[in-house]
Amino acid sequence: MLALLKKLFFVLFAFYSFSSLAHHGFAVYFHPDRTITIEGIIAQYEFVNPHSVLYIESTDGAGDKVMYTCALQAKTQLVRRGADENLFVIGDPIKIVGFPARRDPYGCEFGTGYFANGETFTMRSVDEAQTQFARNERRVINQGVDAIYGNWIRPDIYGAAGLTMPTIGKNSITPEGEKIVVNYDRAHENPTIQCDPGSPVRTWGAPGLLTSIRREDNKIIIHHESMDWIRTIHLDIDEHPENFERNSMGHSIGRFEENVLVINTSKFPEGILAYDIAHTDEMTLEEKISFNPQTGNLDIYWAMNEPNYYLDPISGGQSLESTTDEFIPYGCTTDVLPADL
Repeated sequence: MLALLKKLFFVLFAFYSFSSLAHHGFAVYFHPDRTITIEGIIAQYEFVNPHSVLYIESTDGAGDKVMYTCALQAKTQLVRRGADENLFVIGDPIKIVGFPARRDPYGCEFGTGYFANGETFTMRSVDEAQTQFARNERRVINQGVDAIYGNWIRPDIYGAAGLTMPTIGKNSITPEGEKIVVNYDRAHENPTIQCDPGSPVRTWGAPGLLTSIRREDNKIIIHHESMDWIRTIHLDIDEHPENFERNSMGHSIGRFEENVLVINTSKFPEGILAYDIAHTDEMTLEEKISFNPQTGNLDIYWAMNEPNYYLDPISGGQSLESTTDEFIPYGCTTDVLPADL
């Protein structure tokens, strides 16, 4: 059971990426309508990406020693909230009110921790099951084609739920696509387990994680804090190379239409774009990125064309706020738990 829990810690990061399904992904592994109270001694704290993990030594109803394992946010998200590796001190007593795991009686997602000195720390509010993220401080932006450059972030996921645009077209799925979606094992096949960003759509939506955009000659460089992924958008070519080694972020070429950066991406392997949207290696993705002078946000509209699994294009979008935050290296690891678990 703990081996399964190990995988779900990594998977949870991906599900936090979209507010419309965040509760759904959370509820796959934990009971959002129940709480668990754990009192014990902090035995171990893994302060890492894509998820930190806390071990609490406690006792069960029979008085026997047990080890609880609770999932926390990614290291980067915690750092942005002002936390560090000393947030939890080995050997200190703690009381945690969190959300029990569905499959492991000694697993939980961290809600609020109560420390011996009277202080508290909340990762997910117990009353509304809402994950807490750092509040963002915007930077000043000059309008024009250069307005898209700089650092951008998706702030607190629930407070900014309106920044995620509806996904349209999923209902046009074909019988072939249905078979893929039904058999998709999110707990074991999710790319986050391999520290893979998954897709451009998934990566734009990572809450509390920064994206930096800049131009270098005939290239646009999009550096996502999530998984430390760097996308290169080629402005000086019209076709994707035949010998490109496929990856989950594909190969991208772009052009400007006035102040809108239009990106065409191809050369994906088969996989899952986001949510439960399946695709073959024939999928293409178009993104339109622009600065919105009314909101001051960066708007990202995307449209996926998948000729095998959907009769219609699938489209959606995401807005990011400008930020004064600096880039934090991600350093993803998939080995945060002891090898014998």
